[in-house]
Order: sequence, then C-alpha cells, then structure tokens
Amino acid sequence: MQDQTSSDRNLFLKDDDNTQLENYIPVSRFALMAALAKHEQAHGQGQKVTSFFPMLEIWRHQEYRSRILSLKESYLQFSPDRDTVSYLKHTEQELDDKLDTMVELTTTMLEQANYCKIANEDLNRILSEASAYGLSLSVDLDDFEEVMIYYRGADSKTRQFRSAKTLWLKLYSEDNKFYRRLFLLFKMKPEAERVPELMRLNGWSEKKARRILKKSRARMPKNDDGAFVYMKLFKNIPEGDLEMMFPNTQVRFKMFDKIKLGVTAGGGTLASLAGAAGKLVLATTNPVAFMGALVGVAAVIFRNVKSFFMTRDKYQLQLAERLYFHALADNRGALTLLADRGEEEDIKEDMLLYYFLYYYPVSQENLGQLDKQIEDYLFSEFGVRCDFDIPDALKRLAEDGLIFQEESGLLAVVPPSQASQVMDEKWEQQMDAMKAVVLENNETA
Repeated sequence: MQDQTSSDRNLFLKDDDNTQLENYIPVSRFALMAALAKHEQAHGQGQKVTSFFPMLEIWRHQEYRSRILSLKESYLQFSPDRDTVSYLKHTEQELDDKLDTMVELTTTMLEQANYCKIANEDLNRILSEASAYGLSLSVDLDDFEEVMIYYRGADSKTRQFRSAKTLWLKLYSEDNKFYRRLFLLFKMKPEAERVPELMRLNGWSEKKARRILKKSRARMPKNDDGAFVYMKLFKNIPEGDLEMMFPNTQVRFKMFDKIKLGVTAGGGTLASLAGAAGKLVLATTNPVAFMGALVGVAAVIFRNVKSFFMTRDKYQLQLAERLYFHALADNRGALTLLADRGEEEDIKEDMLLYYFLYYYPVSQENLGQLDKQIEDYLFSEFGVRCDFDIPDALKRLAEDGLIFQEESGLLAVVPPSQASQVMDEKWEQQMDAMKAVVLENNETA
C-alpha cells in the first residue's frame, strides 16, 4: 500500500530537468517495505530479503539512540526549557567548545535526515523580498551569534491575487516557492557584545543602542542574554515568509498602507482642524463651546492614530496565526524529531540498496546504473522523484559488514540468513564493549 494521495505525490514531481532533486525519499519505511515485499513475491522469490529488514531497523534505531543522547547532552547547557539543576560548572572556553560540538552534531543529524542548508547569500536574498502574504518584514541577521536554516522538500504553489495598481479589477497568478519542512537554529549575541556593535556601526549613544536593542528583542524571554540556543521546526512555510520565523522580526508598513494612512489620517485631521478653527475663534467668548471644539479635534486625532495601530495589529495577528498553525516542534523536541527523521531516511536508503544489490549485483564502476535503477523504481512504484544517496547507504552497509566484493569484482550483499548472524555478532560486540567500560570504571574507582 502506498501512503500518499495522488495530489501529495504530484508535489514531488519535477518536470524541469534543471531542477535540483533532493535526497529525501518522500515515502514511509512501512510503505517501502510493503512495496519491496510485493515486488519480491511477484518475481517468485518469496519474502527472503525483506524478512531481514526488521532486524536492520532495530540496529539502526540503537545507533540513533546513542547519537541523540550525545546531542541532548551537548545541548542541555543551552536549552531554554531546562528544568533540572545546573550541577556542572563550565568555563567560557568549555561553553564555546560545547556549542561547537552541539552545532556540529545537529548539522550531521540534519544531513542524515536529508535536509538541505539555505546558504547565507540565498538567505539574504530571500529576506529582502516581499512576503507572499502581504506582510512587509525585516530581520537583522547581525543580531545573532549563531544562525542556520535548513529545509527539506521545496515545492511551489500558484497564488492568485489582485493588485491596487489595477483597482483590484485584474486577477494575477504567480508561483510561490515553499518549504514542506523548515528547521531554524539561532543564538542571540549577548547584550554586552551587541550594544557596542550598534554604537560603532550607527554612531548611536549607549542609551539609544540599548533602547533599540530592547525593542527589537521584545519577543525574547527576559532571562535570555545570549545564553540559550533555540531550535524550531516548521511545516509548509512560503519562501517569502522566512522572516516570520525569527524572533527579532520587525513589521514594516507597505508603501500602499503608508499612503492610505497618510491620506486618511493626515487629510482627515487637517480637514477637522480647518473646520474647527472658525469654531475656536467664535468660541473664545464662550468657554464651554471652546472646550467642546477642542474635544472634537482631539477625537479626530485619536481616531486616526487608532487606525494606524489597528493596521499594525492586523499584521501582528497574521504573523501569529502563521506561526501557530505551522509550528512542529521546539528545542529538545526538535532534536528528537530530527533524530527520528534521520533514522527513517537511513533505514529507507539501506533497505533499497540492500534489496537491489542482492538481486542485481554490480561493479564499483556501475554503481551509477544501480542508482538510476533505484530512482526509476521509486518513480514507477510511488510516482516520486528524488536523488538517491547511494554513497551514504553504501558506506553504512559496508561498515556493518553487509557488503562484500565477489571474485568477479561485483559488489554484493551478505544473504539475509547470514546477515542476521552478522547483526547478532555486532550486538554481542557492543555489549562486550559496554561491559569492558563498566569493569574499567570499577577498577579505577
């Protein structure tokens, strides 16, 4: 059974040959295993190869369990959600080393989950473009000590809209790129570091620099002065709305809104003042009439100022709605979800390579043909296109002792029955290694 509807699968089809395909396989491991079992039965082989896959899954899960424990340990010092006692004390250098380790481990996990990094030059270009949903936003990337953003699954949707330039009479269409999954990691610069930067770059006084910095970080927790690392996972985020993901996003009015507010607020206020001027002159001899005229002018000004802030609040509400419905996980939860997706991708790649190498052994020089054969199978069976990562899967299976080279020079895999014995031996080796560590620690104590 396939786990995706026709409309879902169409999102992963790339008609343009110049489009860069991703390593991500948009099929669940359960659907893939069922499809391979059906393929094996159809060719009269029975479920020989696929019967080994559950054991392979358990082994990969154990490997990722160790990885996520190491990653969570390195992240604990920087977690804004920490609710345990801070027992260990670290120097500044040790904290820097832990931060580097945590970023490196997170990057590795993202790559294993087949996420792609958005380069800094691309990020700057995207942040400078207008939002696809009518928001005008700005982000100061210099405010961060560490920031990286990854995506998985880049597709496009057609958006229809009307423009004020044609008095909303003409309907326009445009293709907007969006990311099915988006990961954001950031760490703010400490105030003691950022304030001097603002003073030096803008010629501001220390008081002004602190005031502006406080305003830009109004949405940040009060107890954070660059000590925490935040991780966010989102779904279905338009490329033009990446600014929404950052905590120091500033809402700016579009030119149309500025003109509208200027005409309504400025023009209305001037008209009211002109009308009230005559009344004020006549009311100088009548204090009650004079106060009434002043209240009328004040009411006009208040109404127009209120209109200004209501327009701003409309933007803030639109921003909040998008974050609320598109957030997947935060911080430690994001790490756990990433590890789960990395494990999932590795298992799918390993199953595909093991299966096809078992039935179609190839030489090292012809691995490209096997790569294409796997990609063609995914397209014919599931209707999806991807760039299968054969070197990564080949390396893992080789390290596990599941791939060997025959005398003829062909690469082949250990048969399923022997592969199960190989997995048993690896489990025993791991347990023996753990016992040795325990004995060594006891002897040292």
